[in-house]
Amino acid sequence: MAYYCRTIKLTFISEFAKKSFTAQLNSSVNKTDFERGMLQRIFFDTSENQIIQMFVWPSKNHADERMKEIGDELIKNLRDSNVKIERFEGQVSEFAINPSYKLPRES
Repeated sequence: MAYYCRTIKLTFISEFAKKSFTAQLNSSVNKTDFERGMLQRIFFDTSENQIIQMFVWPSKNHADERMKEIGDELIKNLRDSNVKIERFEGQVSEFAINPSYKLPRES
């Protein structure tokens, strides 16, 4: 299977704007993305007003379908709010998870 990764770097005008965006987006979009086939999502902060989001999908088609469903409009709204957006994407050439790592169980 050829996995596809879409990475988006968002730079907000303030830490508050970044926190507001991530708080609003996290729970509802996460659930919907998994229902649409997303395999993995990783967000990491690079500064107080910047975040990088990585989404791994089974294929480019899956990623594009979800982008049409919500992403294009969301990116337009973010740009209208003066958020700087940089997008990187492509076929995943290697995907490995440490086989001895055990995910912690939620209590």
